[in-house]
Amino acid sequence: MNKPFNKRLLSLLLGWNGLFAAARLQAHPNAGRYGDKLRTSRIVKYTFIILVVLSTLSTFTSIVIGVDNLVTLSFGEYFTYQLLPPSVLAIALYALMAKRDAAKAWSYGAIVFLLGSLSGILILSLIMQKLYSPPTWFIELPLSLASAMIGTLIGIKWGIKNATAV
Repeated sequence: MNKPFNKRLLSLLLGWNGLFAAARLQAHPNAGRYGDKLRTSRIVKYTFIILVVLSTLSTFTSIVIGVDNLVTLSFGEYFTYQLLPPSVLAIALYALMAKRDAAKAWSYGAIVFLLGSLSGILILSLIMQKLYSPPTWFIELPLSLASAMIGTLIGIKWGIKNATAV
């Protein structure tokens, strides 16, 4: 049985996320019960999960390859062994995050990306005891930004597809 469309709740949604919220509200009228507020606990949780999982993967690949061998890798090997696996994993994590709340996925994704990046720089700088920027930042930053954006897009499409299929 089709539930009535909640137009009053939909009228509260503003901005370009409104299209995704409209699709979700048609399938699940109670989907916007938290309003336009972003949940801080969700932001902290996803930032922590993404930071820990990606750090663990990077540490594991560095141990497997060997820290001394990283210097001798060609760019193709470095990209394949050190940059591609975290990017694919980040796409999956951002997609899962965006799937849970397609209406606010871009906001969550941007905040989690910024907090995760700043936390990573802060933690690395504390370990190095100086402000540290990796020499490959001009490759890693656009790649991680693209991973976050692609993962968020996939998650939004996935979330809307699941919401309309119900």
